[in-house]
Amino acid sequence: MDELLLMSPGPTMVPDNVLQAGARPMINHRTDEFSHTLRETLDNLKTVFGTKDNVFVFAGSGRTGVEAALVNAVSPGEKVLVG
Repeated sequence: MDELLLMSPGPTMVPDNVLQAGARPMINHRTDEFSHTLRETLDNLKTVFGTKDNVFVFAGSGRTGVEAALVNAVSPGEKVLVG
């Protein structure tokens, strides 16, 4: 198999173990396996971020995270200038 060159951002070489993980069958979000994996991931993220509070994961681009942070920093009806 030819090496895959990921061009965003980069160039970044994609390690074989990452390619192999991406080739595995998807896990349905309604299964016990998914629930276990999600709980384990969220618990590990608490350690990564050094918190005992809940950690929320957003499925989206970086812009999604920025928007979520902004929305939580202003009050309803407050004017915001977006550049």
